[in-house]
Order: sequence, then structure tokens, then C-alpha cells
Amino acid sequence: MAEPSSTARPPRETPDWRLVLLVALMGAAYLSSRLYFAPGSRPLFQDTDDAMRMVTVRDLLSGQNWFDLVQHRLNTPFGAELHWSRLLDAAIGLVLMGLRPLFGPGAETVLGYLWPALLLVPMVWLTGALSMRLAGPAAQLPGVALPLFSPAVQAEFVPGRVDHHNIQILLALALALATLNALRRPGWAIGAGLIGATGLAIGIEALPLVIAAAAGLGLAYLLDARAGRPMALYGVSLFTGTALHLMLTRLPDRWFETACDMISATYLVATLVLAVALGLFALPVVARRGPWMRLVIGGVLGIVAAGFVVWLFPACRAGPYGMLDPWLIDNWIERITEARPLHESIERFRIYVMGSLIPTGVALAGVLVMLGLTRGEARRDWLVYGLMLAIAIALMFTQIRAARLAAPLAVAGGAGLIVAARMLYLKHRNPLVALPMVVIWLASAGTAVQVVTNWVKPAAPVSTATASAPAPDKTPCLLPPAFADLGALPPERILTPVDLGAHLLLETHHEVVAAPYHRNGQGVLDAYRVLNAPLEEAREILTRRGIGLIVTCPAMYEMRGLPSTDPGALVRLFESGTLPDWLVDQSLPGSPLRIYAVLPAAS
Repeated sequence: MAEPSSTARPPRETPDWRLVLLVALMGAAYLSSRLYFAPGSRPLFQDTDDAMRMVTVRDLLSGQNWFDLVQHRLNTPFGAELHWSRLLDAAIGLVLMGLRPLFGPGAETVLGYLWPALLLVPMVWLTGALSMRLAGPAAQLPGVALPLFSPAVQAEFVPGRVDHHNIQILLALALALATLNALRRPGWAIGAGLIGATGLAIGIEALPLVIAAAAGLGLAYLLDARAGRPMALYGVSLFTGTALHLMLTRLPDRWFETACDMISATYLVATLVLAVALGLFALPVVARRGPWMRLVIGGVLGIVAAGFVVWLFPACRAGPYGMLDPWLIDNWIERITEARPLHESIERFRIYVMGSLIPTGVALAGVLVMLGLTRGEARRDWLVYGLMLAIAIALMFTQIRAARLAAPLAVAGGAGLIVAARMLYLKHRNPLVALPMVVIWLASAGTAVQVVTNWVKPAAPVSTATASAPAPDKTPCLLPPAFADLGALPPERILTPVDLGAHLLLETHHEVVAAPYHRNGQGVLDAYRVLNAPLEEAREILTRRGIGLIVTCPAMYEMRGLPSTDPGALVRLFESGTLPDWLVDQSLPGSPLRIYAVLPAAS
């Protein structure tokens, strides 16, 4: 008779789906309840990017051509081509199409709650899987629980968040996991390359992590020449995926256009150069060299490849905003708070910054501890992960918005440190030894760090000036009821402050001059000029564009004027209540918006 088979189960390598669904459901319920039980406090699609995303989704579902990326109601009457990917428009549009027969006019509201909640499930699974891949089954609980306590996650998966940032978080986590898996099973490198290419197609901010994955595979190759195959496969797959996405984005007659802010021939050539460099680096003649010689050869190949790409596309050295009017860079782009470096953001957004910074620091400590506790392939994996995490954190120091990528990626490092502390406790069984584990749990949970930060030093105005005169709240101007009267008017061309344009497009059928997108540079520049330049110049722009209405929100930043504002400019006249004879105030009592009719110029 045959021996009975063992009933022992192998250690779990990926998170339990039941736990993942439970945690994701709890997170979605918490984030949704904050908005649902405070109706009217803010619009569902609060951010301008979320509002504009819904506009592009509607346009696609209404029949706009897949390859037509022009927002025809923006930069009126000329239109403005955006750099956003249709992939996300299509995904959201499919969900919306399924909801419309069930919920009718309320389908978009349901979508606003459902979309980020659905994305929480793969996000929690990925942080759990990455943590378990590095630290074993014991990392499952912190791996799936910690992301819900991250300020970045709470900001990017809140109801109404339909922009691409939460998708980029998923792709960053998937790229890290696929990169690590490729070290054991080289076929995973193909998936890593395709994930990286998809990240580039959705948003060029994925570029640093795409490079980080290549650097991680290169580091593994320095330690073990057998890692050359996944490194080369990653380069080929990244280039192939980029080519496929370019064909999905542009018609053939535009394949050879260059652009620094979206997938284009620029990034097709860059990924080709990277693929060639990685392929040469992986050649047997290089693999037979020692680690230090491979490091020298890899460094030379990297410098030559980067220098060649920069030489081919010098305009991209200034980044995606390099082609903007210098005036806009100084007076508009420099005001974008999320693009500021960490040291400039910490005073104004101290609680958010500390809630992201401390957990990433704990994660780096976790990497160092696990490097001391592991050997062989496990140590190599922690080195590769640590390099990718360090690159993400360095990016966060240059632009605070990169915290949305660094913080979720840091979960695995925090989970590893928790596992190490747990092992120490199980070894000694001393309650005092359990204290470090509790501290690590709290320090890895950004929300707990925020509470402590506010307790140590409560949030206060940055200056006495802001304390005596707090900034007015612009939220009432963005709520749907604010646009009800405008929505009843026949289609009109409207000039607004820049930050009001996207919501006016979402809530009405009108056209606007400006919304906060760098590819609408002329519209943004004209909006500022109309409000701040001498009246003669403002009148000329309004006439040239055929503007029938000016709609303002007095609480918005743009309505305060600029240091260079002309004393007789419209913003100053609005403040004093004296209007030129070609403007008629048609604002309704109690409305947060001010509406002015522009009378035709005398012929």
C-alpha cells in the first residue's frame, strides 16, 4: 500500500485573497464614508485633473476619435491637444458604460466612488505580494495593512480620484514585483518591460522607476553573471512595449514626432538605446569578466547611452515644461506646490510630508537590517529592491509629489523590519522586546506619524500674515450647484481663472480659454494677460477669441493679481467694483461665481 502523502502545505507565496478583499473593503468604506457623510463639503471630482479626465472620457464615449487627443472646448476657439493616454479613458469609459443602464444620470457619481475602490484591491494585493516576496509569509499582514495608513494612498484612492496617479502606483508596485521575480524566472522580465512601457504610455513620470528597474537588474548582474538574461529581456520588452503603445497612441503619420511630455519617438529611441546598452552589457564576453570590470563596462555603456539620448533630444533636458513660455514658468509653473522639492514643502505641508518621509526612512532601515540577516539570493533581492526604493525616495526629495510612488513602494521595507522585530520577540518572549515591533508598526503607518507630528507641533499658519487673513475657500466655486445657471445658457466661449476651467468644462457645455495644462500654454498665458494686463490688451484678446462671458471665483489665487499687475487691470477693477463700459455684471445673489457679459466691440 502506498504511503500516505504529506498534508503539510507549502508556505504561502502570495497574499490570501480573502484578507486582501477584507482590507480593501475596509479601506474603501472608510475613504468613501468621509465624503458621503459630509455631502456638499467638496465636489466628488475635486481635483482639476479628475474633472478633466471625466471630460475626456465623455468625449470618447460620445464618438471622439481614439487618436484625436485634442480637447476641442479648451483654448477656445482653437482647441488644445492634451498629452494624456486614451488607455485610461477607455478603461473608465467601459465601467461607465456598464453603470449607465443601471444608474442613469447618477452613473458618474457611482463611478466616482467605485473606480478608486476597485483599484484598492490590486494595490493591497501588490504591496502584500511584494512584502512576502522579500520577507516571507510572515510579512503578509503588514504588507496588506500598511498601505491603507499611507497619506499618499489615502489621497490617491479617495472617491472621485479618476486621474492616472493611482494607476501609476499599481504599475510601480507591479514593476518592482516583476523585476524581483525575473531574477528567479527570467520570463518575468518580459512582463516587467511591458509594465514599464505601459507606465510610460500613461504618464512620463514613470520614467525614473523604469530606469530604476533597469538599474536593479544591472545590480543583480554585477553580483551574478547569470542575471544577464533577464536584464537583456527587460530592455527588449521595454522597447517593444513602447513601440506598441506608440502605435496605439498615434496614427502612422505622427510616429516620428518628438515630444518630451508623452510617449513619442523620443521615448521609442530612448528605450531602443537602453535595450542595446543592456544587450551589449549582457554579452558573454562581458559576463565572463569579474564584478568590478562589469561595473566599469556597465558605467561606460550607461554614460554613452544617456549622453547619446540627450544629444539627440536636447530640448528634453529642461523636462516636459521646457517648451513653455518663460513667463509661465516663472509665474505659473513655479506655483505648483506638488512640484516643489521636499525641503520647501515641509513647512507648508509638514503633516503630509512627515507622514510620507518617516515610513520611507523606516523602509530603508528595514532594507539595511534584512541585508544583515539574509544571505545568497535573498540578500540580492533586498539589494535590488533597496536600490529601486532609494531612487524613488531621491525623486521624492526633488518633487514631493513623488511620495505617491515612494510611500506604497516602501511598505515592503517596513514589513521586512516588522518581521525582523517579530523574530526577535519570538526568540526572547520578553514583553520589552515587543516594544520595538510596536514602534516600527506605528512608524511605518503614515497616519500614525501624522497624528504624532500634529501632537508634537500642531499645524499652524506659515506666517502671521496668513494667520490674520486666511486664504478664502475656493471649494464652493467648484461644487456642481455653482454652475447650474451657467449650464442653462446657450453654448458660449468663456474666460475663467486657470484653475476654474476644468470644472466649467465638466459641469457645463461651454468652451473655456484655460485650464491648468502645460500643453494649453497659450490659453493659460492669455487668461493671465486678460486679468492682469492693461485693459486695451485684455480687450484685444477677448475680441480675438470671441469671448462672450468672463466667469471668476474671487476666492481663487489668480484673482489676487501678480506683482506685475497693471493698476488698471481687470483684477483690480473687480476688487474695486468699477467695470469698463464693455463689461456687464450678471452675477446672481448668493452665487460663489461672478459672471460678466462681454459686450461686442463697436465696429
